[in-house]
Amino acid sequence: MKSIEVGQKGDSKYRISREVMSSILTKVKENAISNFKWESKDAVISIPAHFNDAHRQIVMECATSAGLNVLKLVNSPTAAAFTYGHCDDSLNKKLLVVDFGGSSFNASLIDVEEGIYEVLATYGDKHLGGTDLDTRLLEF
Repeated sequence: MKSIEVGQKGDSKYRISREVMSSILTKVKENAISNFKWESKDAVISIPAHFNDAHRQIVMECATSAGLNVLKLVNSPTAAAFTYGHCDDSLNKKLLVVDFGGSSFNASLIDVEEGIYEVLATYGDKHLGGTDLDTRLLEF
């Protein structure tokens, strides 16, 4: 049986089992094949900015279990900057990318020059975002 281990509110040790993560990635891959009518095993995966090397390794292992060949893991704010920059080829500037994640709030300063993206700084709060933000917006 696949399970998710969850901590108490305020506990930063939220974990998702590798089997569950692999199943989610497998389903995403199947949906992409079904919707796009095109199959590729290559993937670029966006991950939270605060992920450390151990987190990244787990994502890589789960992607491999799902039959994906990970070309690159990209921090979510950087992925957003890529998307923005893709719309403007003449982009040469600094971008502040704010990421309201499912359970975090991150901001990254990204320098874009001649198609090269460099993350200058990243800061975030792993305990702000998701339901915290939803609740405050609802109260407002």
